[in-house]
Amino acid sequence: MLAFLLIVFFTWNNVSFILYYLFDNSYNYTFFNLVIALFFQGIIPITLILLAYLHPDKMFDAVKQSNLILSVFTIIMTTLLFISFIINPKEVTDFFIVLMKNDLIVNPIQTHKGGTQLRFSSIFYSAYSLALYCNVMIVFALFYIKSSIKKILILLIIIPLLIMTFNRNGIAVAAISISAYFCWRFLTPFFIYYISTIIICIVIGVLLTPLVLNIIDYGFGHSSTAGIFTKLSTLGVRFNAWVDFLSPNNFLELLIGKGFVQGLAQTTFYLDNGFYYFISQNGVFWLLLFFIIVAISFIKLKWIYNKSPDNETAACLTLFIGGLFAMILNNSFYENIFLIFYWTFPLLLVFKTEYNNKNIFGFYTRV
Repeated sequence: MLAFLLIVFFTWNNVSFILYYLFDNSYNYTFFNLVIALFFQGIIPITLILLAYLHPDKMFDAVKQSNLILSVFTIIMTTLLFISFIINPKEVTDFFIVLMKNDLIVNPIQTHKGGTQLRFSSIFYSAYSLALYCNVMIVFALFYIKSSIKKILILLIIIPLLIMTFNRNGIAVAAISISAYFCWRFLTPFFIYYISTIIICIVIGVLLTPLVLNIIDYGFGHSSTAGIFTKLSTLGVRFNAWVDFLSPNNFLELLIGKGFVQGLAQTTFYLDNGFYYFISQNGVFWLLLFFIIVAISFIKLKWIYNKSPDNETAACLTLFIGGLFAMILNNSFYENIFLIFYWTFPLLLVFKTEYNNKNIFGFYTRV
């Protein structure tokens, strides 16, 4: 059932891309743009879901092993970059700017009242991607490493890497994950209530934010005088984009979408919210289907946790809510790090448990 809905979700996306390209190509996408969209936002997710469903045990172990390899590589490369930055900051900054001009990375420079600041992205496309992965490393360290000393030592390495991204959204996701760990560790009976509360708040926030933004006055929209962690201008820009897009004047576009793919072609419109991004692609009903998938996924993860409240299930639930929270201020859903660790990994636990226990809800029977 869950795998079927996920395949329907991504297949719907691919079909709509083709239809919009053929009959209403308002963003002037080229055929190459269409192929890129189909590959990264359809074929890759569907492939991941099929592999996760058909080989859950192998895939689950593979993700954990890949995290170990990737984390070591990330820490080494980021450390080397930081040492190089200390020795010659200008050359390292110029190197990142060259990468940005060649569209290999995005937004490496952050402006604030003190001037500019390099945001480390290490081996990733953006500082936000590195921040998301730092949170993955934090979750794995907290939930999988048994030794308290080793756990603390690893966190003392990862958290500075996270701070070096200067990405407040990623840091906020890490704060949510760390708080979830402490809730699981010291307030175990309330862990599921904590996870449930965050999910409910996210859904309510997504639904009510357009109404609230049309009522209140958020005059900080263009302020650039604050510090790197306190400036609100980027948040104001996001709010403006949400209000403009979610206007009743765009009723038809909100209802059926318009096949928008952020980052393709020469579009000047950006919508930094994963949930509203779904609406811009295929309309509000596609978002509702996503919420149904989220609800089913959470119910199954909750069932597994109630049967066995171990560290692995708690880690998957923590990544699950961390991913949902990350979508509030970024279109992170289709990023590789997000798809693998925040989405596929928790689902792998569901598929693995269903496979090994024959039938949790009557949707999966082992052959």
